[in-house]
Amino acid sequence: MAQSKATTWFLIDTGPADGYTNMAVDESLLETMGQRGAAPVLRFYTWSQPTISVGYFQKVFEDFDLDACRQRDWPLVRRLTGGRAVFHDDELTYSIVLPRSSPEAGGGVLDSYRCLSQGLLLGLRTLGVDASLVSRQDVLRPRSAGAGKSPDCFASPSWYEIKVGGAKLVGSAQRRMPHGILQHGSILFSTRAFPAFQQVLRSPANAERRPALRDLKEKMISLADVLPQRPSLRQLKEALKQGFQEALAIRLLGRKLSEAEKRRADQLLTKRYGRMSWNFHRKPAVLKEKYPE
Repeated sequence: MAQSKATTWFLIDTGPADGYTNMAVDESLLETMGQRGAAPVLRFYTWSQPTISVGYFQKVFEDFDLDACRQRDWPLVRRLTGGRAVFHDDELTYSIVLPRSSPEAGGGVLDSYRCLSQGLLLGLRTLGVDASLVSRQDVLRPRSAGAGKSPDCFASPSWYEIKVGGAKLVGSAQRRMPHGILQHGSILFSTRAFPAFQQVLRSPANAERRPALRDLKEKMISLADVLPQRPSLRQLKEALKQGFQEALAIRLLGRKLSEAEKRRADQLLTKRYGRMSWNFHRKPAVLKEKYPE
């Protein structure tokens, strides 16, 4: 859904931060889309330590062994977006925030996914990645008997996500609000921590319904798996920047977070993302003492 005339988006690279801050900044930027004349933003960021982000509706105590997470010093943060869990380690994360009036917002979730995924797809192809979009057939294909529904985002494809062969390379999630849209996702450099992450997942990823680690590993893939040489973080950012500009017919201008956006992110960090009541909601009362605010 490229536009006939290039429009201006902003590019914000916030670098590494903890998971709570990363999610607070995404929501702060989403809120700015309600302001008159707000321009879309493409943001790049990384994670200062390995972190698990869970979907807005995900049941933390059913899906994770929290003692195992604590032993590994892996924080858990709840996203504003839906979907399943993502383990953030050796990756680049992108986020896009759009006013609802933007052409790229499309007529619905699938329209906007398809549109925005074109930027990711073209950017990855400039690096030499033989990537494609997840198709209708990929999503509707029946799972093998007993495979269950894993809490892991990369265990199954969703509409218009990015794959190489039959394995997912980019997992994304979206939240649509009356004033704007947030879409963010992970682009994996490697899957080095994948086996350890599987060990903290509860049923159905574990026990007798858990697919063999080898089979589940085949459902995800990284840049290290598909390129002869691992690209640098800078190379990946530049490729994605070029891909979005060409695919969406936009012009990206760099800027930093405004002071107002920083203040709002700090407020969201204090009242939401830094609190157990947000990250562990549906928690049994008996665990309040074990996992204090």
